[in-house]
Amino acid sequence: MEYETQLNLKLSFGRPSVHILREPGKRISEAGSRTVEGPTDSSTTAEYWLWVYAGRWKVTLADGRSATAASPDRTRDAILNTLKGEEITGVRVQPKTGATHISFDLGGRLEIRRVESGDPDDLWMLYKPRDLVLTLRSDGTYAHGPATGSNARWRPVEITQAAA
Repeated sequence: MEYETQLNLKLSFGRPSVHILREPGKRISEAGSRTVEGPTDSSTTAEYWLWVYAGRWKVTLADGRSATAASPDRTRDAILNTLKGEEITGVRVQPKTGATHISFDLGGRLEIRRVESGDPDDLWMLYKPRDLVLTLRSDGTYAHGPATGSNARWRPVEITQAAA
């Protein structure tokens, strides 16, 4: 889990994969005077990426410690780092407001709720393999389809609980 002021909360989970951006090998130095061994440029991504977009969130650990976006950086980062490596064991969505409760295997939980009622905002987006995205709005509707699609078909949430 990671928090950024401009992006809000990000959570990556699922099988990791490594993407090689540049192979290692010999290359000419910037000065052009000699050949040097170059490092491999790579990035690691997870199978799924949850982005809490326009929602308020709270993470609570099994021992009762908790953090929100408004928590001091040190406290928030320590609590978010504690959840790294935990597995999601359940998800519950409140159909009218989209309020979402995600539980983790070591007792932690993530609660996401709307900022205010009114216009439906995207609470969170779950980016999935094959460039698919599941988006949940603050009015309890969701859309599922290509991440680049703009013709989303919004449907009411009917299934409110799922076990991972």
